[in-house]
Amino acid sequence: MIKHSLTYSLSLLVLLNVLGCTSNSMQLHHDQNVSFADVDSYYVSSVNNQQDGITVALQQITLDFLDSHGKLVADIEAVDAHFEIDHYEQERPNDSHLSIGLGTGSYGRSGGISIGTNVIVPIGADTLLYAGVTVRIMVAGNLVWSATSYREIADSDILKAKSEALSEIIANFPISRKALSNEPVD
Repeated sequence: MIKHSLTYSLSLLVLLNVLGCTSNSMQLHHDQNVSFADVDSYYVSSVNNQQDGITVALQQITLDFLDSHGKLVADIEAVDAHFEIDHYEQERPNDSHLSIGLGTGSYGRSGGISIGTNVIVPIGADTLLYAGVTVRIMVAGNLVWSATSYREIADSDILKAKSEALSEIIANFPISRKALSNEPVD
């Protein structure tokens, strides 16, 4: 019984530690009253240098996504919405660590005492480099949807990290969602 409980507790501790170390995150904000199903054309731009190879690659991912959904890409004066991409690198503190706990205790009939200690062992460098991508969608000059995603840059492959972050964002883009006010009531 004690062996089973100890195994379960250690398994749970390892699982929680692994889940706590995830480095990817996405933040999403949108206006529920905008019907993206009615948006047929987009202008795609970047706040970054247009000559940058990474910027061009991210714009191409976006253009391919819009094309695959039958959306037109045109000049800013003739579109329904503006799809703006921003990308950057950011150093963050490395919060990956391993905690080792040791303890002892004694409990008597009318009370008890216990003594314990915890040792935190850092794993890896003090800071990690992340790739960040933010997408903003404007309709009639108003921000109606935005999302930001981060990926840890592994093996110095900044393009791969930024492409993965952008892919996560556009996978969550409600390209055909109708506004809440236009949805039929059951």
